[in-house]
Amino acid sequence: MPNDYNHLSREELLVLLEKSETENRRLKSSQGFLSQGFDHAPLPTIRITPEGIVEEVNPYTCDFFGMPRETLIGINVLNNGPEEQIQSARENIARLTPRDNTFYQYVCHLTPTQQVVYYLWCNVGIFDPEGKLQYIISYCMPKNLQENFAKELREQALVNLKIEQENQNIITDVLHVLAQQDTFSCENILQLVNSHYHTEFSAVFRYEEADLSYHMKDYAIQEASALNKFLPQMKTYGFFSRSETLEHFRQGHMKVVYSDENAAHSVFMDFFRAQQVHFESALAIPLFVNNHFHGFLAAIRENYDLRWTENEISLYQLFAKVVALNIERIIIQKKLDRENRLTTLALERSEVYSWEYDIEHDFFYNNEALLKRYGYPTGQQPLFDAQMFIDHVHSEDQEAVLKAYEKINSGQDGDVQARIRIRRPDGTFRYEWFEYRFMTLRKHANDPVNYVIGTGTCIDKFKQNEYALIRAKQAAEESNRLKSAFLANMSHEIRTPLNAIVGFSGVLANTVDEAEKREYVSIIENNNALLLQLIGDILDLSKIEAGTLEFSYSEVDLNGMLDEIEQSARMRQKNHEVEIRFEERLPECSVRTDRQRIMQVINNFLNNAMKFTPAGSIRFGYRPHEGNLLYFYVSDTGCGIAPENHDKIFGRFVKLNTFEQGSGLGLSICESIVHSLGGEIGVDSTPGKGATFWFTIPYRHGKLTAHSNVAVNGITGPEPDPCNTADTEKPILLIAEDNDSNYKLFESLLKKEYLLIHAWDGQQAVQLFHDNRPHLILMDIKMPVMDGYEATIEIRKSSQTVPIIAVTAYAFAEDEARVLRSGFDAYVSKPINASIRDIVRLHLNKQR
Repeated sequence: MPNDYNHLSREELLVLLEKSETENRRLKSSQGFLSQGFDHAPLPTIRITPEGIVEEVNPYTCDFFGMPRETLIGINVLNNGPEEQIQSARENIARLTPRDNTFYQYVCHLTPTQQVVYYLWCNVGIFDPEGKLQYIISYCMPKNLQENFAKELREQALVNLKIEQENQNIITDVLHVLAQQDTFSCENILQLVNSHYHTEFSAVFRYEEADLSYHMKDYAIQEASALNKFLPQMKTYGFFSRSETLEHFRQGHMKVVYSDENAAHSVFMDFFRAQQVHFESALAIPLFVNNHFHGFLAAIRENYDLRWTENEISLYQLFAKVVALNIERIIIQKKLDRENRLTTLALERSEVYSWEYDIEHDFFYNNEALLKRYGYPTGQQPLFDAQMFIDHVHSEDQEAVLKAYEKINSGQDGDVQARIRIRRPDGTFRYEWFEYRFMTLRKHANDPVNYVIGTGTCIDKFKQNEYALIRAKQAAEESNRLKSAFLANMSHEIRTPLNAIVGFSGVLANTVDEAEKREYVSIIENNNALLLQLIGDILDLSKIEAGTLEFSYSEVDLNGMLDEIEQSARMRQKNHEVEIRFEERLPECSVRTDRQRIMQVINNFLNNAMKFTPAGSIRFGYRPHEGNLLYFYVSDTGCGIAPENHDKIFGRFVKLNTFEQGSGLGLSICESIVHSLGGEIGVDSTPGKGATFWFTIPYRHGKLTAHSNVAVNGITGPEPDPCNTADTEKPILLIAEDNDSNYKLFESLLKKEYLLIHAWDGQQAVQLFHDNRPHLILMDIKMPVMDGYEATIEIRKSSQTVPIIAVTAYAFAEDEARVLRSGFDAYVSKPINASIRDIVRLHLNKQR
């Protein structure tokens, strides 16, 4: 049918023309891309913009996602999925460069059965000649490549661990050098760095404000370096500071220069080029002393042609801080008295305290910093003998002190160490960890030890961190144990119903007897329901563990909700010897809470009661409770629960009767839901006399609305208006469903009782509604052309009374809220089963 543009204004025609031209350009670009083999790629392949908009997909992608190309085009992949996944993708895209243009990412996908699975996607950035990112090609890697990628990750983890160990060794060596050297020169540190990181030359350049240039101070150079012959010149040469480089350094930014980057300049690379000295790369990291720009630490690689790694740069930044601290010590040394003020200040900052012990006179001399820490007045040196010191030591550590004292008395030379806890003299009996190191002194070589000097380092923070790491390790081990137990339980629980479904499905195909067929179908349906419940429990459990269980609060009419729960439970109850009754209520009660979660808890109580009550009754209701609470209960006349099991029954995977089907997760999830709602949960039971499961929630008053009183099997909706269809023939049902298999399932369940009309998308559903005026509409949410929400809005413009039931693959609280806001009367969750007949019948009966 040709388009009619006569009714459009000039501005609308121009907008339409612009859109058409944009689409033509995109199509031409897409055709050029497809001509390079895009359509024939053997994997799901997508082209997206740097902003995350899908521009093109190949046929494998459509099959992979189960959606047509038109639906996938235009989706923003950076707005879909878990927040952590989206954030990671944005960061990876931002890091793409022409040199490093590839990243891998696991992306979670939701299967039609609501299972979350992860696939590894490879993402390749395509850049133009100017280095600007044009688009990204993403393809889903096959299983063997994913396994190789996982293997590479494990190998990379081992490499990273080795690098980390090497880094720790280097840092230890640097600290050892700092501790052993008599001067404050950085040359030993720089030489150590050269030997580990393939640099021939490292140096500290200090910035001189007077002549706006840098002057080389400490340096370390390898014998094979070509710079050796230029050292005399470099020691006296003033490297002129470029203004842009100076500002770059003052802002704390480092600079990396490679020989193949012709446009790159630096304050010393120009000198090397002028002297025709070959180099591969150079690294310069700014130095800040006392928060003022001091200069930079430079490292030159003359022959090593690999790029600087993030680990190497991070370590050099650490060395720069060490060098800066070393320079700072030099400045402090020149300003303060060497024997007292400098030592006191430096040791106090690091919580290292010096002390002396006169063995002959049994007297401790402690420096003022330590005395100040323990509350003694400045300038006062209290009498402190060996016994007083031992009295301050923790009883468990006194033996270590006595052993150290024995070593001293025995004349043992060398460094002695002890880690002990010392009580603070503030009356709190709080202990702090100290590491004491001391050495002995003699007046003459053969004289007995008469003096001891040492340091006491407060390591309390390190000990607390150590304890925290131990606790974290224990928690991780416990978490790993629980994970293993969970996987073992889930493997068993999932395979049990799956075995019945698969087994009896095969037997059913070869069964002739109708009675046997009905029996097998019943077994398959029961195990299917059990498997769906198990999946739902696992999803809820995972959200509870992650702390992301959703709650959607609204005004709920409790009487209407519990009436519907009663009706639904009676439909599910196959045992006619058990009466189900909603017995206790208030005349009217509206409360603000999460309707779906309250129904989940009560239905779980009722389902358990049905399992364990062979005869008698199941009664439930609610009443006000002290403390502005509402008390809900479900009582049965079943087998009851032994007192010793009352607390255990709310644990995970607890099944008191192993012959009954179930995962043992339901009551544990109910407990988490009730606690999240601010209530309590429990059970009262006597063996042989039945059980009463109860819970409380805060009584927050709400307002009754038209959307607060219809719910069956998780289906919610408003009170419908009267319908003026009193047909004597079959009622007409309009089913909007874009999947042929799903429609055939509806058809097999409903065609005997109803006249069915099929719409393939939302737009067709609106047209068929106007043409046929059906008695009820089953509306799929996700459809091409026009989705279920849009179609319902259009239909509601013509009719406010026709029942519209949403059919969705999701069943969370936020989906229910959106369905009710969009004009639907109720919703059902996929997969659909025979219960759809009762749901349709219920809503049609309400129309009469």
